Amino acid sequence: MAYLDDLMSTGETVQHVTRQHWVALLLDAWPAGLATLLLVAVAGWLTGADADLGASAAPLVAAAALVPLARVLRDAARWYVKRYAVSTRRVMEIEGVLNRTVRDSNLDKVNDITLRQSLPGRMLDYGDLEIITGSDAGINRLERIASPVRFKRVMLDNKEDFDTLLRHRVQGSGLPEQPFPDGGS
Repeated sequence: MAYLDDLMSTGETVQHVTRQHWVALLLDAWPAGLATLLLVAVAGWLTGADADLGASAAPLVAAAALVPLARVLRDAARWYVKRYAVSTRRVMEIEGVLNRTVRDSNLDKVNDITLRQSLPGRMLDYGDLEIITGSDAGINRLERIASPVRFKRVMLDNKEDFDTLLRHRVQGSGLPEQPFPDGGS
């Protein structure tokens, strides 16, 4: 959280932080996890074999299991550090174990949000959010996010608060108000 706090501008506060659901990690890591288990099982079977070839091949097969195991650990580390956050001004995606990448979209640029949840997603409380902004840059899709309905609600509440703040600033500045796309003024 300290890294996220460092990203905040003056007066900006974090409203909600989440990550991908554990299902995302399971779906990403299962092939390498299964390969690891199979290689360990084969190495165990070879260890019990009477032939000299089996006994000498077992350590090689066990060493080969380290490759998919490393992939499982890499996927787990990436899942653990990837965060999605809503602040009073923007929505952010933070990822990277050693090198960090932060993508954000200002809340006033968010035009629409599409929530997609499958039946298992509704049962386990995960889904995809697609954030549509006025430009092609920024965050576009948050996949398999945990508690997507709550994240969307917090984002919409903060967007409304941010839009209200902008309207008050324009009114207090003496500048003519510009019509907002939603018909408000």
